[in-house]
Amino acid sequence: MFNGLMGRWWVGLGGIALLISTITGILIYGGFMKRQFFGAIRKKNLKVKSADYHKIIGMTTLLFNLMIAITGAWLGLQSILQPVLLVKSPERYKRTEKPISKEEDIAHTVDYIKAFNASRELFPDLVPSAIAPSSNGTQTITIKGDVPKTAYAHGINNIVLDKKDYTELARYDIRKKSMHDKAYYAQEGLHYGDFGGIWVKVIYSFFGLTSGVLSILGFVLYLERTKSKQKAKVNYKTTGKKVWLWSFWTTAVCALIYVITITLGRAIPTVVVTLAFWIPVLFYLIKYVLVFFVRGVKMLVKTTNLIFNGTKA
Repeated sequence: MFNGLMGRWWVGLGGIALLISTITGILIYGGFMKRQFFGAIRKKNLKVKSADYHKIIGMTTLLFNLMIAITGAWLGLQSILQPVLLVKSPERYKRTEKPISKEEDIAHTVDYIKAFNASRELFPDLVPSAIAPSSNGTQTITIKGDVPKTAYAHGINNIVLDKKDYTELARYDIRKKSMHDKAYYAQEGLHYGDFGGIWVKVIYSFFGLTSGVLSILGFVLYLERTKSKQKAKVNYKTTGKKVWLWSFWTTAVCALIYVITITLGRAIPTVVVTLAFWIPVLFYLIKYVLVFFVRGVKMLVKTTNLIFNGTKA
């Protein structure tokens, strides 16, 4: 949202990384789970204990992580994946005839209360979230909204009214559409948990935190398994403090962005997030390009001296 199309691509790549991690986790730990009672935690040492917690949490949240990974990859990389996979967008109603000119359409007075009441009467299950009068001469009013307790993207259900007499021209009720339409629009609803009320959000938040716990446990496992190769002994007390400090500041920054967004809008957070992300990326990109270039020049000079002088640079 704050980093445009490139931001969505990064999220999509994160979804692919999570998908690969989840699948490889199944392949690695699936065999172990057959030989161990589910939920059993061995307390032999830190390495074994971390491995058991890692396996149990990973297997418990398996379906959730797969769902988040697949939908996240699709939503983030949809502009790339959709043409490659030959997935067509669902057809939506567009009025072909234009009874009036653009100028007349823009100047046409709209009774929003009357339009709202008409939508409630014609499409009672729709909970309106936006009303969009036409400005291109089609003389329509599109009322978008959601049908409660359905796991689909926000605002995909709608009813189109004639701006002149508020009669129904068309409606889009996802419940009555094809499986293709339902699968297409279910991605966003499933990814964000936009169904079932606050308790679904709470469950999503809990399962979302487990991904971070898996990352920490995986890091501990890595340190334990490479202990013999480490030059310095790992100080878990110091490492733990750093993890908590990083988590605290990450949460604080996200909370600050949220507060700014709901009070001042998206403009300021968009500028801040974009600069905070792309300045370091560009810095390291330029740095490594320059390093690569300098090494290439040195190699060229060295090769030239060897060819013409027979000496090293």
